[in-house]
Amino acid sequence: MPDFQIGSTRLFGHASRDEFLKDVAAAQEIRERQQARTLKWWSEASGNTTAGGLFIPLPDQGYDWNLKLISVQENASDTLQAFIASSAPSAGSTPLRLISNFGTAATSQVATWSSSQIYIRRGEGVYLLPAAHNITAWFITAEQAMAEMAYKAYD
Repeated sequence: MPDFQIGSTRLFGHASRDEFLKDVAAAQEIRERQQARTLKWWSEASGNTTAGGLFIPLPDQGYDWNLKLISVQENASDTLQAFIASSAPSAGSTPLRLISNFGTAATSQVATWSSSQIYIRRGEGVYLLPAAHNITAWFITAEQAMAEMAYKAYD
């Protein structure tokens, strides 16, 4: 850091351009590492047979989640729908927020979403609804949305 003098007694120092750029780069690296540590992935699978619909709550309800993949196996070729819901609906009703029809009838169904397409907020989960057959296995993945813990009021 070169020094310079103002008047006869004051000695000042200032950072050179290289020193300044190194400090900025170091601060940026620290910030990026802290953000990378906050990324939170979640996945869960189950092989239990479920008749009718299935509600899957997302973990740690203080976070918003970015849904990535849902994979479902059924005991016979069938169509399937996925909804965002806060709980399993009462008998005879269907949730309003449809997020996937999963395409044509098959025993294996997969739906994927790229970054920031399906957000699931605190208190919500995914409700899977087959048309007529049973769900025999499922797999779901999500990542924590970067608006981290906006509503969490507890630790």
